Amino acid sequence: MALAPGSRLGAYEVVSQLGAGGPPARRWPDVSRVTMITTYAGDKTTPSISPDGTLVAVSWTGEYVKHRNIYVTRSDGQEEPRQLTRDASPDTVDVFPAWSPDGRQIAFVRRRGASNGDIIVVPVVGGPERTLRAIRFVTFPAFSWLAWTPTGAQIAFASQSLESGRSTLFLMQLADGAVRSLTTPPDGVIGDASPAFSSDGRFLAFVRSSSPSTSTLLVQKLGAGMEALGEPATVPVAARAPESPAWADNKRLLFSEGARILEWEGGAAAEQVYLSSGRLAGLSVAGRGAGGTPRVVVAQQSDAGSRIGLITLRAPGLPEGPPVLLSRLGTSDNADYAPDGKHIVFVSRRTGSPEV
Repeated sequence: MALAPGSRLGAYEVVSQLGAGGPPARRWPDVSRVTMITTYAGDKTTPSISPDGTLVAVSWTGEYVKHRNIYVTRSDGQEEPRQLTRDASPDTVDVFPAWSPDGRQIAFVRRRGASNGDIIVVPVVGGPERTLRAIRFVTFPAFSWLAWTPTGAQIAFASQSLESGRSTLFLMQLADGAVRSLTTPPDGVIGDASPAFSSDGRFLAFVRSSSPSTSTLLVQKLGAGMEALGEPATVPVAARAPESPAWADNKRLLFSEGARILEWEGGAAAEQVYLSSGRLAGLSVAGRGAGGTPRVVVAQQSDAGSRIGLITLRAPGLPEGPPVLLSRLGTSDNADYAPDGKHIVFVSRRTGSPEV
């Protein structure tokens, strides 16, 4: 992970409306709606949306606990985040949640120190954790480490190869724990991470980093047994550090780069579909809704800014106690009460630009 100390992130739901009835002038119009899901203090990163689009799992420090665990909340933002993991060891963090295709389990990584970690699976409703295997990290920026295959029978993960020392993508069979390599990073690179399978299982997208600030987005064709067929193809991107690939369907690939979300389809150049006001730290796509719109969740890193709070007065000008922050408003300013005392008007950059 690559987060600035003290940074705050909010998970956003980005909905892109696709044209209907014939090919559109552009493959993807600009994002039409951005909905805030969480605005609480603390670092939130590597979000993952459930297959049906109703729930989001995210790695969060919590507002006050300051220990990173996995939380689950509704994608409409209408409930308090529910803490799913409760490890409190001083040298561990829980990161990279990934939903199983049936929506019943979440796999994640419990990182121990700088180089070691475990892949763990936990029921979405809570319950005993099941450790699948240990892994080793090669340190470089990445916002995704795990991906379930479409059948749910395997999990792809990144770990340091004992032979090459580079970060390599492996495939683990959940039935017996058997592991084999999916990629072979060449000499001169740090390695591979951020796996993402197309829904038909025919393609694997991933990111290959050659330096902490330079990476390449690759797509590997897969056979019926999830074996690599030929060499991976490079996605032509002008950006130096594409991140967090996620398939919108079997042809269209979304990914982030800095503050942008881009879309790519084979044979065409990548197009920007969204520009945020802060760096994006993870991207996840659920299936299309009834109207054919893919639902995208991202976490946006934002600078520390003003927060709005309420102070109860026991008499005019005399506070009754300390201020209470309105967490759901996030970083906001210029607040004012309506005359009826039931509404607040304020300015926020939650959609990417200042709005009332």
